Amino acid sequence: MALGASLSGVGEKLVDGIGRIFADKYRVQVESDRDALVSLNKDLGNFGGEYAFQKPIQDIGEPPAGLDSCDGRYKWAKAKGGIDVSATVGRVSIFAASGRNVQITGVQPVPQGQPGNPLAGSIAACPGRGGGPTMLRVNLDTKEAGFSDGLSEQIKSFTAIPVESGTTYTFDFVASTQKQYWRYKLRLTMIIDGNEETVDVDNGGKPFETTAPSNSRQYRWIEKDWKDVTPGQPDPSQLNIPVEQNPCVIVNTADVAKELGAPVQAAAPLGAEGPNAVGGTHLTYICNHNASNGLSVQVGHSVERSPQEGRQQFEYLKNFYLQGSPGETARQVVGIGDDAVYLEKARRLLVLRDSHILDLSVPPNQSTAPLDAPASLERLGQIGVSRLPKK
Repeated sequence: MALGASLSGVGEKLVDGIGRIFADKYRVQVESDRDALVSLNKDLGNFGGEYAFQKPIQDIGEPPAGLDSCDGRYKWAKAKGGIDVSATVGRVSIFAASGRNVQITGVQPVPQGQPGNPLAGSIAACPGRGGGPTMLRVNLDTKEAGFSDGLSEQIKSFTAIPVESGTTYTFDFVASTQKQYWRYKLRLTMIIDGNEETVDVDNGGKPFETTAPSNSRQYRWIEKDWKDVTPGQPDPSQLNIPVEQNPCVIVNTADVAKELGAPVQAAAPLGAEGPNAVGGTHLTYICNHNASNGLSVQVGHSVERSPQEGRQQFEYLKNFYLQGSPGETARQVVGIGDDAVYLEKARRLLVLRDSHILDLSVPPNQSTAPLDAPASLERLGQIGVSRLPKK
């Protein structure tokens, strides 16, 4: 006989309905506050503690106590919508009722919907950790579950764990991913008085959530500011692009992902120096943001030598598109920078702010449904202007 239930909570709380059927057999307790668990089991400090936010790092604010630490961030991160990065840790306690013969015979992740691409956004990262303990390890990518020594990815087969009558068995688990974004529950298989039963445990009535880090920029809190420490990514300084002039930072992957409705990967910014409208030179940097759903946004940032040359170059670009494409129209956009126009056919927003020009566009040959290109570009333009160097 195989029965299914979903139990969650803290202490001896049981969900309504089917959960009560098992109250005379066993009770299940789930704890997922990483910081509380680390205080009970220091080995859990080797996992988790980093959180992904689908928003710019500037919008997250200072970490608790202004510390560059993996610990003490759980409630802070969850209140801001943070998702566990790479690993979720938890503790499951199973109480066997008096006179009952209970054995835990297996654990496996149960996805809630299809796994997705790793979330795009900003990761509040923290210092690296050392070796790890022997505990239950769940590999979400392969759906393997068993015990592992240290940080080894080799998982030993799950063997039956007896829970003596009238006692509680507690185990800590680490569920990890290096490939995707997962929403899931953990299904325990047990033998109760000779009969097989299953119970799904979750995070306080909601699925656990864990994302791989690959689609997000990673930041550490260093010298009272978030510093980009993304491994394997181009360093803007190596491209001779100051961070404050980098279009991949001025309008970042999290900003674009929100508009395009899908994870976004930003190409490394390209820099070029060319003539402006009055025969001088300006620097132009371009960043292509490509989403997994086929949509994309290009962000250009030009830096002129003075506000006067900025105005001249802005007018030059506007007229270039108006004259170069029959039937093109320029609609004035108010409330963004010193001046802004939207070019209808080119699906392009030009924004002037002081000596800076932002050039945001959606490729004309790209189907934008259900994207509202003008509205999205205007929102991104507002964000971009807010991040330009101060006057």
